[in-house]
Amino acid sequence: MIEKDEARFDAVAADYEKNAAPVLYNFAADLIELVALQPGEKVLDVGTGTGLAALLAAQKVVPAGSVVGIDVSEAMVTIARQKAAKEDSIATFIRGDAEALDFPDGIFDVVISNLGLGSTDPDKSLPSIKRVLTPGARVAFTHWGPTGRAAKAFYDLMQKRRVAEPTSRLAWLRRTDLIVRPWETQYYNPSALAELLRRHGFENIQTGTREYRTSFANSDAYLDMSLVFPLAHAEFEALSPGNQRMFRHEFNAAMAPFRGPNRTIISEDTILFATAIA
Repeated sequence: MIEKDEARFDAVAADYEKNAAPVLYNFAADLIELVALQPGEKVLDVGTGTGLAALLAAQKVVPAGSVVGIDVSEAMVTIARQKAAKEDSIATFIRGDAEALDFPDGIFDVVISNLGLGSTDPDKSLPSIKRVLTPGARVAFTHWGPTGRAAKAFYDLMQKRRVAEPTSRLAWLRRTDLIVRPWETQYYNPSALAELLRRHGFENIQTGTREYRTSFANSDAYLDMSLVFPLAHAEFEALSPGNQRMFRHEFNAAMAPFRGPNRTIISEDTILFATAIA
């Protein structure tokens, strides 16, 4: 599975760093404050992407602590390594699979994940995470809540305009991408998320939501951010150049209810936060 997942996210890594990371930074920063890391702790960041949460965590655990970020995408990990080198960070990054973490039992004090678990099978990733935590250690993560109205307008238009005859790769993405994984359909509210963690043996579970309001320069900027996710990217790339232009025109019209001053687009999103003890 890891080979296919790597290909899925490798295709969007550069655009993810450019167009999505600035938006997701606030979620990561709030996650790091919530988990209250201490100097000297050993931290694992699962589904690190381009390293947002891991790099922030590293600032909290220096000088004696450590942070390892893993991701299935080598392209994502490469960008994270470059950022760590530029910041002279203690964080290190390796390719790895959340569902089968390649670490000894009980070696981390904290596992974090900023929107990094949605592409996993929770019945595999959560036991894998629990195994590498020391007894009494902490886990903290964020996940998308119910789809925001602006995002729903994007997905509705993509559903309407997507190609009728997909390539084999696009058909595979449609079958397997995040929107059909159990996180998106079953664990998008605090109570369901708490029950999932309880079922996997975690204790002292705290779940809740935070609301974020993000401003984008215009509809094209919001579309560019929306297209960093693998299925959306592949659906758009499958359209002919003429249909891509038409999509942008229709999308601009669909964003009318979300316009702020100077044609900015305002996106309001609900993010789930969870903490627990192993």
